[in-house]
Amino acid sequence: MIVEQEESGDTFSEIVVDHATNSRNVGSIQDADAHSSVLGPCGENMEVWLKVRDDRIKQITFWTDGCGATIACGS
Repeated sequence: MIVEQEESGDTFSEIVVDHATNSRNVGSIQDADAHSSVLGPCGENMEVWLKVRDDRIKQITFWTDGCGATIACGS
């Protein structure tokens, strides 16, 4: 099902809307094995933290000051 976002006219799936409004894995990781920060073309910042064990991602989190679509991407 497609959900119409009235304020912008953009069309997002229910999954995108769910992740934008109920985001998962938000926040930093203490003693992360990796961290990255990127400034997007709209001026939003996205940060990602990783914990790695035995060459596999054990935990990943994010933080952003971006719009709902950016939040959904991080989630």
